[in-house]
Amino acid sequence: MSGRAQRPGLETQQRSLSLIALSWRAVSEPLFDANSTAELTEAQRQTIGETLATISQKAQQWRLDIFEQNLDPYLTSGRQTYPSHCMASKAGGAVCIYDETYYLSKDVNQERWGVRAEPETREAAEAYVLEHHYADQMDLTCIPATASRARAIAVTDDESTTRPDIEISNAESITIGVFDVIKPAADVVLVFQLEGDIKGASPTGLSDEELLKDGMGESDLSTAITVLLQGGREYTYAEVLGTAYQQRRDTLLRIASDWVSVNWITLWNQNTPVVTSVYRNGALLWPAFKEIIESDGVILTNPPSEDPRENHSVIYRQAMLKDTDFWMF
Repeated sequence: MSGRAQRPGLETQQRSLSLIALSWRAVSEPLFDANSTAELTEAQRQTIGETLATISQKAQQWRLDIFEQNLDPYLTSGRQTYPSHCMASKAGGAVCIYDETYYLSKDVNQERWGVRAEPETREAAEAYVLEHHYADQMDLTCIPATASRARAIAVTDDESTTRPDIEISNAESITIGVFDVIKPAADVVLVFQLEGDIKGASPTGLSDEELLKDGMGESDLSTAITVLLQGGREYTYAEVLGTAYQQRRDTLLRIASDWVSVNWITLWNQNTPVVTSVYRNGALLWPAFKEIIESDGVILTNPPSEDPRENHSVIYRQAMLKDTDFWMF
């Protein structure tokens, strides 16, 4: 679907943040391939930038409309996610199924509208909406290692505007959101800090709920990923991810693998299964999860294990959940 086709598609009275995510996917999915996007024409890039900015504007407008008019079931239920499959029990009450659909829905609800307060109030929900922009959990944060300048392009429905140039210095942190387009005036190296936690797991990995959590952790592990961007070239969010993966594939694939496949360590003379989940700049691993999915879960960067409990289908499924989680913002 072309960018030009996306903008009329957003002229609807049915406000939906899922439609926003789907529209972003239609525009951005081809941009993950860093090799193919280098040949885009100036006109094509202008269309992409304008379309992303239009989607961004709609996201902001619709999110406020949905909240003010209480159009989301999660809001009307007092910010609680209920399982979609329940059946009456012979012993009385109901038996509900908490499957991957439930945990994906719960995760996306909390990302869009926040976690239920105790006690829940309209003011608490409103505070979350005002403090968090749409898809903020997908933001990339980095520090430029070289001096340059970058600009982010913002486009309204009717006209194009350019925000003031962002002066990039060695000590200054910048944020790249899903709708942003950046253009360094000269070659620049961006340093992305990945931070994560070591978590105890079952022999098959984390539960669905734990796998999808985005909250801050204890920072058990930290590593820096450096990415070179070319001066004079525009980069969308997806292109930043694609470029990072092209340059740092082995490291990012190893970290992603440690998130969806178990490592065994010895504690108190016992083999203990652990995984390492990432909570800062985790979206950099998105292309790695895509590669794991394409390999049917066979790609593993850890030393080959003869442990029969290592199941490639489980790894494939968990990578699919992370991929779906990213697409749903």
